[in-house]
Amino acid sequence: MTIINSYFMAEKLKFRRTLTGKLCWCVPILLAAGASWLARDYVQIDSFNWWYIGMLPGYLTLLCCQVVRKDKRMKDQIVLTLPLEPALVWDAKILYCAGMLAVSNLVLGVFAFFAGIPAKLLFGAGQMIEISPIRILSACILLSICYLWQIPACLWAAVRVGFLPAFLVNLLCNTAGAVYLSLTDWWIFCPYAVPARLMCAVIRVLPNGLVAEEGSLTFSPELLEMQAVIPGMAVCVGVFLAAWGFTRKWYGKTAGSRK
Repeated sequence: MTIINSYFMAEKLKFRRTLTGKLCWCVPILLAAGASWLARDYVQIDSFNWWYIGMLPGYLTLLCCQVVRKDKRMKDQIVLTLPLEPALVWDAKILYCAGMLAVSNLVLGVFAFFAGIPAKLLFGAGQMIEISPIRILSACILLSICYLWQIPACLWAAVRVGFLPAFLVNLLCNTAGAVYLSLTDWWIFCPYAVPARLMCAVIRVLPNGLVAEEGSLTFSPELLEMQAVIPGMAVCVGVFLAAWGFTRKWYGKTAGSRK
C-alpha cells in the first residue's frame, strides 16, 4: 500500500456511515426523481441540465466544505498532532472529493437514463429526446473531468472564507459561466463555461434546458461542434493542475507553520 493510498483511505474512513459519504448518491437520485415528477417528457435532458447548471456546483462546494470542516472540528488533529505530511493530506482530500464527484455523475447518468420509465408509466409522457447510453456515459466522464478544478478551489475557499461565501461565489460563477459565457466565442477562456458548452455537443442540450436544434432559443450550429471537446477538457485539466499545485503548496505552508 503506497503512502498516498494510506492517506486516501484515512480520509475515506472519516466519512464512513456519515451523511457526507452518502451525498454522492443521495443528491443525484433526488434530482432525477424530482425531474421525473416535474419535467416528465423532458426528464432526461432536464436531469442533466439542472445538474450541471446548479446542483453539481452546490453539491461540490458543500462536499468540500464538509471535508475541511471535519478537520476543523477535530482541531486539525490529523495534521497538527501526528507525524503526517500536510501536502499529502491535501492530496488525499482532493482525491476523495474527485472520487465522490465521479460517483455522483455516474449515479446521475444511470438514474437519468431510467427516469423516463416511471414518467411514461405514471404520466404517459414520452421523452422529447432520447439520450443514448454512449452519450450519457460521455457526459458523465466529461462532467467529472471539467469540474475537477473546482475541488482544490472550493477546498481552499472553504478554509479561507467558510461555507456560505464559498457556496454563493461558486454558484454565482457557475451560473453566469454556464448560462451566458458558454454561448459566446469566449467560452474557452472561462473554465466555468466549459461544461455547459460541451454538453451542447455531447447530449444536445442547451444551457436553458431546450433541445439543441434549429428553432430553439439561443441555438447556433457551432454549439454542436464535437471538436470543442478536446480543447475544453485541456483547459479544465490545466486549471486543475495549476489549482492543485498552488493550494497544495499553500496548505503545506499553512499547516506546517501551525505545528
